[in-house]
Amino acid sequence: AGAGAGAGAGAGAGRAWMHRICYMRRWSGACSSSEVLRRGRGMSTGSLPSGAQQHLYVHESSRVSDSARIGSFCSILENVIIEDGVVIGSSSVIGPHVVIKKNSTVHSNVNISNCTLGEEVVIWPGVCIGQDGFGFNISQSGDPTKKPQTLRVEVHDHVEIGANCTIDRGSWRQTVIGSNTKLDNMVHIAHNVQIGKGVMIAAQTGIAGSCCSLRQHRVKSFPEGSCDIGDYVLIGGQVGIAQHLKVGSKAKIAARSAVMGNVGDGETVGGSPAVPIRQWHKQTIFLARATARQPMDSKTD
Repeated sequence: AGAGAGAGAGAGAGRAWMHRICYMRRWSGACSSSEVLRRGRGMSTGSLPSGAQQHLYVHESSRVSDSARIGSFCSILENVIIEDGVVIGSSSVIGPHVVIKKNSTVHSNVNISNCTLGEEVVIWPGVCIGQDGFGFNISQSGDPTKKPQTLRVEVHDHVEIGANCTIDRGSWRQTVIGSNTKLDNMVHIAHNVQIGKGVMIAAQTGIAGSCCSLRQHRVKSFPEGSCDIGDYVLIGGQVGIAQHLKVGSKAKIAARSAVMGNVGDGETVGGSPAVPIRQWHKQTIFLARATARQPMDSKTD
């Protein structure tokens, strides 16, 4: 009797789960989307992609192209639009409020929300896009209180984002990654950062919030407290860029630099704090010579 009761309870729990998760056998065209709707209540008629795999959930408010390929254990949350030719790897969570345009590829274990991905974008595993940025107000007592983060991330066409990168949604302006920009693994882009086109950023770089890429041909002035990451900028690995700065187009930043001030168009900087590259080289040579003139005491550890 106990086993029967347990089985009945398990079946009831399974039916309740099925109302929330669209549980599917490997899709082979044998079931219509309307039949899946009857099973799971999560898939709207006509939104089931032919390339969908098992254990897929699609919210009824979302629309997925029939030519999209969706991996196993994915969740497509509310108000998502997935266009033709999109590929999404297994165990990814898409949405809410996400648009993925034609022929983009999202690999496995990716979490995207509050974001628009352009055409032919590549997102590698472990990426998180569209979560809240690190924004808090400090009260008189010293306690932090959450600052609203309500805007979006715009990733333009032909962008590639490496594994385990994080890109925060905007709080007072959209966070933007310009077209054809390439991010290496483990890059962090904070809220309100706007990056120009053709930028290349190596691994473990972090860009502080309230930065923006305002191209000279489009915008003539910068808002108070903003920062410009211009077009075709090259940024080495483990670089830190402080908030409220301007990095001009075609600038270059050497690896492990700490950028604490503005960088002009075409300028190359390095060091901590970052200075013009020739000055940094002179500092390095001076320190090397200065330490070489002071022989170490052999008795000192």
